[in-house]
Amino acid sequence: MKNFSIMLHRFIILIVFSAMGTIIVTTQEENSILPQPSGQYQVGRAVYGLSDSERTEVFTEDEEDNRSIVLTVYYPGTPAESDTPVSYLSQPEAEAFAQVTGIPATIFDNVQTHAYADIPVAPTESGYPVLLFSPGMGLPTQFFTSLFEELASRGYVVAAISHSYSLLMTVFPDGSVVTILPQAASVNDPANRDLVLDVWTQDMRFVLDELTRLNEEDALLAGTLNLSQVGAFGHSFGGATATNAMVQDERIQAVADLDGALYNDAAENGVDRPFILLLAGDQPQPTDAELAAAGITREQVEAIETASREGMLTALESAPAGYEIVLEGAFHNTFATDLPFWGTRLPGFGEIASVGTLDANTSYQVITEAVAAFFDEHVRDAGTDLVEEAVEPFTDITFTQYGS
Repeated sequence: MKNFSIMLHRFIILIVFSAMGTIIVTTQEENSILPQPSGQYQVGRAVYGLSDSERTEVFTEDEEDNRSIVLTVYYPGTPAESDTPVSYLSQPEAEAFAQVTGIPATIFDNVQTHAYADIPVAPTESGYPVLLFSPGMGLPTQFFTSLFEELASRGYVVAAISHSYSLLMTVFPDGSVVTILPQAASVNDPANRDLVLDVWTQDMRFVLDELTRLNEEDALLAGTLNLSQVGAFGHSFGGATATNAMVQDERIQAVADLDGALYNDAAENGVDRPFILLLAGDQPQPTDAELAAAGITREQVEAIETASREGMLTALESAPAGYEIVLEGAFHNTFATDLPFWGTRLPGFGEIASVGTLDANTSYQVITEAVAAFFDEHVRDAGTDLVEEAVEPFTDITFTQYGS
């Protein structure tokens, strides 16, 4: 990344989200249809509330409160003719979003998905490969729906994790809601950042354990997951989470990092499995007021950027197969693939949410093709040189390959 550190940028975006209630919203009448998935499968979606009895929730004061998260699974499915796609946000999710941000959730009324709730899994003899996902700090996993649907349509099961208290809102299947807490969302202080990173990393590993259980006993998913083929990916802090989870867990075979700085083991010692890094080619410079609000100096930003780049190179150069793709005209939240499609519903939202100047369809195609090809090659073992071939048609990128 050229200018603005991911860590500082995420902090400022959260500040801006909290102030967006002052923006006048003009709800558009026309539908905003997310991109049609290109794969051979229709897409199902199922939501699970999971509780880890072996971990105490560190972000609440109740010592008897176990760590609980929401898992949303996107999968190849077979809808009935009478089935209709799910809403972009459920009613409880929409209400929680409006409460936290001050933005009327009516902006999502006409956003159309292509996923069907709890439909049967498409028949499979050997099970579908599994991809674990962690979002950027604060961002609901719903903002990546188009990416999940595309991967599921190509025969992957995507397990998207909502990290409670670190996202704008997390809504459990029983309707209970938890919203973002400062300690669970602050990554400026290294000690607290490491705490949050550890919680998120353990969330991802816990989900992989739970998928093993669901593959054995769940009425919907039993027998449909190929847990010998597992990848992980994430956006921003979620990219760091996915990478650290791979370092700690041999079951994860490859990681895709969407514009995320790396920390700790992955940044210091590198990785020993395939790794792809997609980066925004530009970022807006923070103003003096933004720096003051974040409690950081410009010199500290530069130091963070230098350390961030060094950590990324350590991972790329140590990986047996490392790839870096820079999207020119993309900003940090371009990688929340839905935002470029519906962000225009808020005046100035494209700038505020950092979706950049790259055309929404182009950014979506680059991201989905690169990520799918990477996992096809390194999780599904479907061929060689697939990443290079997938991105070759695109002109708004810089592609660099590391390792053998």
